Amino acid sequence: MADTLLLVANLTHPCLENGKKLLPFFQKAGPHPEEKIKIVVNRYQKNSPIPLPEAEKQLNKKVFWTIPNDFQALTEAAKLGRLCSIWR
Repeated sequence: MADTLLLVANLTHPCLENGKKLLPFFQKAGPHPEEKIKIVVNRYQKNSPIPLPEAEKQLNKKVFWTIPNDFQALTEAAKLGRLCSIWR
């Protein structure tokens, strides 16, 4: 009944392998139209050992969104009890 299913993954080999296993599960559990399933990359870094195109190739799906890896901003926001500036 969901409008969108988000698969959140890091750009690591174990995480992408798990993502490859979850995508067919989403199809079986639904079945959900392909356009409802979106890939979100968490803790994204431009200099990642696994570039976005490689992750998309492994998952056979385009990345919908990336969340940057900004540890310093996140730590500061947590200390202050506020939203991190990357989410505004």
